[in-house]
Amino acid sequence: MPAFGDGIDDEVREGVTTWIAFEDDAALTLAQDALVSKLRVYMYGRLAEQKAGLHDLFALPITLEGMSLFAP
Repeated sequence: MPAFGDGIDDEVREGVTTWIAFEDDAALTLAQDALVSKLRVYMYGRLAEQKAGLHDLFALPITLEGMSLFAP
């Protein structure tokens, strides 16, 4: 049986992108805590819908749908 980490590509370069999370989203608190603690975070999302109007404010806005935290 494969291990969970077998499906994660270790060669992906780290980068910076802009993510949008609504203030009542529980994942937002987890993401903030992880980033302050300098933990590795894998985020999953999709482009915001055009009708949300976020495209007028951000280039290719990504809305947060889920995340995985990796801690030592």
